Order: sequence, then structure tokens, then C-alpha cells
Amino acid sequence: MDFTNLIKYVGAVVGAFLLSEICTKYILRRCRELKIVDEPGERRLHSAPVPRLGGIAVFAAFQVVSLLLLSLYSYLSKGGGLDPVWWFQFLLPASVLFIVGVLDDLFQLTPLVKLFGQVVAATLLIYFGTSIGNIAYFELHPAVDYLLTLFWFLLVINAFNLIDGLDGLAGGLAAIAATGLLGIFLLSGDVFSALVVLAFIGAVAGFLRHNLHPAEIFLGDSGSMFIGFTLAAFTLRSPSTGSTVATLGACVLALGVPLLDTMLAVWRRSVRSLFSSGSGVMSADMDHLHHRLVKRGITQKNVALSLYALSAGLVAVGLLSLLFSSYALGIYLIAFTFGTYIILRHLAHVELWDSGTVIARGISRPSMSIITTTLYPVADALVMTLALAVACHLGTPLDTWGDFRALFVGVFPVWVGTCFVAVGLAGTYRRVWSRARVSEFVYLVGAFALGTIAAAGMTKFFGARENIPDLVLFTTLYFGIGGGLLTALRSIPRVVNDLLVLNSAGKGPDGGQQRQILVVGADILYLRNLKDIDWEASNAIPFKVVGLVDGDRNLRKRIVHGYRVLGTPDELPQLLTQYEVDEIVITAEADEVDRGELVRLGEKTGILVKEWGVRENVLTKQTAAGLRAQIERSSNQVERANGVTETTVVVSDEAVGAGSERVIVRD
Repeated sequence: MDFTNLIKYVGAVVGAFLLSEICTKYILRRCRELKIVDEPGERRLHSAPVPRLGGIAVFAAFQVVSLLLLSLYSYLSKGGGLDPVWWFQFLLPASVLFIVGVLDDLFQLTPLVKLFGQVVAATLLIYFGTSIGNIAYFELHPAVDYLLTLFWFLLVINAFNLIDGLDGLAGGLAAIAATGLLGIFLLSGDVFSALVVLAFIGAVAGFLRHNLHPAEIFLGDSGSMFIGFTLAAFTLRSPSTGSTVATLGACVLALGVPLLDTMLAVWRRSVRSLFSSGSGVMSADMDHLHHRLVKRGITQKNVALSLYALSAGLVAVGLLSLLFSSYALGIYLIAFTFGTYIILRHLAHVELWDSGTVIARGISRPSMSIITTTLYPVADALVMTLALAVACHLGTPLDTWGDFRALFVGVFPVWVGTCFVAVGLAGTYRRVWSRARVSEFVYLVGAFALGTIAAAGMTKFFGARENIPDLVLFTTLYFGIGGGLLTALRSIPRVVNDLLVLNSAGKGPDGGQQRQILVVGADILYLRNLKDIDWEASNAIPFKVVGLVDGDRNLRKRIVHGYRVLGTPDELPQLLTQYEVDEIVITAEADEVDRGELVRLGEKTGILVKEWGVRENVLTKQTAAGLRAQIERSSNQVERANGVTETTVVVSDEAVGAGSERVIVRD
């Protein structure tokens, strides 16, 4: 390294540091004046309000100094790294994500809105040319390349967002990760890219001085998301992209601690969602790496230093593998073995405990929900694969088996992957399909249709359309076959249930004869109830529904919930004889039937007459306070509709239990 380059390096990092320091002090003062602070709470480790827009200083310092470097030293760029073209392309997506982060810091955006902003920013940068491209010299399909690159951006952005829960932690880890990437650029001889990374390190360090424990200011989502986005972009423009195991591993290890924390969070929350209602991958908790170390009694400062040391160790392993690339695989195997021991022995005890709990519960009380949520995804993947194979065969002119295989392998990740994700996000695997309504089947087909449209759009957008001459025909075939098979797959439980009911008609559990009953009124709740009766468990006398009688003549001879409507109440005498009826059951929907007439008919013929209905039972008495709140709500509704009102109600002993009270609501 010559002396001239050394001056450039020092100038880049010191200039960004000083500018970030100045911006941080100004933002700190303004946030205090405007009361833009992060209040203490259950998931917060700080005990006093702290300003939270420190990300503005990091963003401003990095962009300004990068622009200055671009003006002074652009001649150093060889292209392919963090060159001037990349910087101009990076500015717009980074600004979009930064604005989303600032809005979240000010107004608390929903997670979906933030995720949408992250997807837009990442997609813009991918469109401008920053992507994975290939892995270990294996060229990726354009659509697969987009999906993997998008996943990488979202992973790194949210990894730093999740780990930003301790004073100085996210900023310090970002500086260490950037130092590792700096080493990669220096080893490749890319001077200009090294200057840009040094500007980033300086911008983070200038803010970090005010973020160390006890923190004067926080990054906020604007800062943590921008840091993650920038580091993800650095890794994709480093010499590691598409290269050997050594250089690929060095980039991943540079971001090792935030990625490890995210991996543990996904593992922990996924396991908890299996046995705890309200839990899920998006559910926040207090079991991140820094949280659990603080719970052990370690001070915030020492927790940050410990994770700094772990991150520095991972960066050192990555750079060591680059220096001794011929031994890279051995170095990573040793590091992986040692790291696995550390994680399982000292860091992942929460995840191991939760996983053991799920396994123990599954062994002692195996749940059908676990079986169905496991089988349905596998079956769906097979169905979508079959539909894609048929669409490839029928929708494209293929001469040989080799052509078919090449086409199928090329489109499989996009079409099956996109549709599978769409169906999963639609909540398909949380539904009980044996009791699903028609609207739920429509929702399933709609989700699959959206996935199909998205897959077709990606196929056309990424230029892979030349392999599919008629994309509309291909899309129609795939959707028609796949959607039909998905619907049929979920209809099987209901069809089997109905067939079992029909095949068992006239026979008891032991093969004996059943009582013959005639249902008056086509009440769907009652008819559904019949199919859920467990005769052996209930010890009830089995019976067979010979048919329905309903006052609506339009239903005559039609089938309602699997049972035929035999006629109207006027035809009852003939029907009782024709079908050898033993009992008559009057359901809740038999409003137009003369119950007295049916009772007399039963007494005359010796047939038992019953009435079935759903009723509401009062289990507790309403308190005076509860009744008063109810009256206040009602009065407020009246006021909104008709103006000012006054309501006087006497609460009796019967309504509130002991004592009575006069409640006056006057507005």
C-alpha cells in the first residue's frame, strides 16, 4: 500500500466520522426539542426517553462523503465493484428505504408497510444490476436470481433491525462487518470500493460514539434498515459474488452475528407457534442474543463487547480463509464444528428447550393438526409439480425428453415456488378443510391465481419467455390443472365423510338396524350435527334419517346437505307409512309447521315426536357496573344518531343479583 492511498483512506474515514459526529449532535438536539424520543417499555432496556432518529446522521454522512470521493477519485474505479455507476444506482433505492424508516420512526408504520418498502428498495437495486448472478460459477435463472437476491436483502435488513435492541450493538456490528468487507476489497486491489466502505465505517463510527451505553440517541428503523441494506449491497458487489467457497463464506461470516440472531429467532418463534396461540414468526419477544445475555446479569456494555468479539472472530475466520484459500474448506469445517458447539452449548438453550417441549407434547398427545399441516404442503407441492409438468408437455412444442427436462427445470422454481408461497400466505394451512365453506375454497383458488399471474409476470419480465412460445396458453393450463387439483385435494375429506354417512344408512355400529326418523325443517346446523355423532362414544341409540320434510315447495325432491326433501308437511301421513318412520324430529327452521298438529299425528300413529333447537343459556348474572357500561354505549349511539339524549333505567335485583340500582345516563 503506497503512502498516497493511505492518505485517501484516512481522509475518507475521518471525513465521514466528523460529518456524522456533527449531524448526530444536531439531530440529538432537535429530537429533544421536538420530543421525538423512544419511550421506555416492556421490550426496552432503557429507562428514560431517548431520541431515535440517529440513522439520519449515518445516511447523510455516508452519501455526502461518497459523493465527494466520487468527485475526487472516480478515476481509481476499475468497474465491477462499488464504482460511480453503482453509487448513482444505489442512491435512489437507499433513499426510498431510508424515507420508509424515517416515517416508521415518526408514525409507527405497520410491519407489512415496512416490508413493502424493503421489497421496493431491493427490487429497484436489483433492476439496476446488483444481484447474486451466480453461485460458485453456477449461473442462476433470472427469476431465481431475483428471488434469491430479494431474500438476501430482506434477510440482512431485518437481521440488523432485529438486533438493534441494545446500546451500540447494531452500529458496532455494522462497523465490524464493514471492516471485514473492506479486507475483501483490499485483497482484491479495488481501491475505490475500499474508500466507499471506509466512508461507511466512518459514518457509523461517528454516530456510534453517541450510541454506546448509556446511549444518547438511537439509530431507529431508518438507521438499522439503511445499514442492513447497504451491507447487503456491499456483499453483492464484492469480489465474492459467484466465486469460490472461501470468498462466499467470508462475506457471510462478516454478517455472522446478526444472521445468527435472526436464525435463532425464526427457529424459536416457529417452534412456539406450534403450541402457543398468538405466537408466530412475526411475534416479538425478549429472547434475542443480547436480551438473554442481559438476563444472565451481564451489563449492557459487556454484552455489546462480547458480541463485538464474536463478530470480529467470524470476520477473522473469513479473511483467513481468503489468505489461505487452498485450505478454506478445512478452515470452515473447523469453524463450523466449533461454532455449532458454542451455539448449542451456550446460546441456543431457549430454542432447544422449546423444541424439546414440542417433541414431548407430540409424543404424548399427537395432534391431527400437525399431521394435516405437514401433509397438505407436501401434497400441494406435488400437485403443483404435476400441473407444471402437464403444462410443459401440452403448452409447448417439445421434440425430445431433453428439451422437456430443460424447460421444466428452468421454470420450476418460479412457477411452483411463487404459487406455493402465495397459497401459504393466504392462510391455507391454518384452515380445517373438512369443515370449510365455499368462500374458503374460492379464497384458495384466488391465491393460487395470484401466484400464477405473478409467476407469468416474472417469466415475461426476466426474458425467459422465449422458452414458452404461448405464455397465455401455458398459464391457463397450469392454473386450470393446478387449481382444480388443489380444490379436489381439499374436498376429499368432505366427500369421504358424506360417503361414509350414506353407506352406513340403515345400519348401527354393530351392523344392526337403526331407528327411522323423519326431519321436519331443513335445518343445516342439525344436519351437520348428525354427521359428527360418535355412536360408540355417546352410547346413543343409532338412527337413520330417511329424508326431510319442509314447508318450502321449491325444495321438494331436492337434496339439502346430503338428504333428500321428500315432501311438504301436508304429505306427512303418506310419508310416515311409506318410509316406516319411527320418530319425527322438528328442527329450528320448521317455523311454518303446526307443531300441535304434528303432536296429534304422533299420538294417533304411536310415533315419537321430538323438537330440536339451538338455545342460549344464561350462566352468569350481569353486574350493575356491566349493565351501566352497556347503557352508556347504547346512549352514545343514540346521541350520535339523534343528538343529546337522557336515559333513566332501574336495574332490578334479578338483573344484577343482590341489591338494585337506578342508573341515569345523561348527556
